[in-house]
Amino acid sequence: MPQKPQMPRTPHQPVELSAIHVRWSPQQDAYLAWSDAHPGHTATNPCSSLAAIDELLDTITP
Repeated sequence: MPQKPQMPRTPHQPVELSAIHVRWSPQQDAYLAWSDAHPGHTATNPCSSLAAIDELLDTITP
């Protein structure tokens, strides 16, 4: 049985989840996620609030 390829782990800066917000944006027709700690970063996803948060985390973690 073939093994799943291992994703290399990279160290991430800690992110406070309490500082992350997500809401539905009718103007963008998508979920909008933003962070109090990183005000210049936002992410949107039309299908999933969790995906919007995941995309936000990708933009704020090196």
